[in-house]
Amino acid sequence: MDPERASPSEVVLLENPDGTLATGVPPGFKDVTPPLSPRARDVGQMLLGTTQYSSQELVDLYEKHIKLFAMLLSSQLVLEAIFQALYFLRREVEMQRVHAIYGAATMPVIRHVFLTAFGIECAYMVVYYSIAVLAWSSRRPRHFKLFANCCLAGVVGHILLAYLNKFNLLIFFLRLFAFGHSKFLRHVGQLLLLNRGPPMGALAGA
Repeated sequence: MDPERASPSEVVLLENPDGTLATGVPPGFKDVTPPLSPRARDVGQMLLGTTQYSSQELVDLYEKHIKLFAMLLSSQLVLEAIFQALYFLRREVEMQRVHAIYGAATMPVIRHVFLTAFGIECAYMVVYYSIAVLAWSSRRPRHFKLFANCCLAGVVGHILLAYLNKFNLLIFFLRLFAFGHSKFLRHVGQLLLLNRGPPMGALAGA
């Protein structure tokens, strides 16, 4: 009898004196590993980058998410522009609120900090959307990595702006979602390169 082909009936359970159970198997017996479910297998392969997609399937997936990426960033740009404009128009009210919270700070100091933070935020928006356009137009994984790092810096910076009463939950989650989406696009772009799909320049012109 081949021990590696032992049937389940030849595997016995032994009861120890303390009441615990032990499994008794023939020498050299190898238990069969149960197969993964199709969903678990597909998710695991996707995360590990081992799924055997065709080049066309990857291109289609990539292009759909590129369009979603453009729609997300366009909506975010409009919302951030409106938020910045309203905050600047209401700057005196907002500075009074900050002064009420931090009474030790004088109004000139608060005004200076407010205008500095507003300028930094505007400069960040220019860099943020410039890198977003670069990543969208080039479709290169390294550009999406750069944009993801920029998103992460914006998320941290937006938390710090809460001290100036300038925290917007919607913008915070939009930047967080853009961070996750850019990392996903970078991963799919790398799969395209590994699968020797169309070059990134061809994708940019599609």
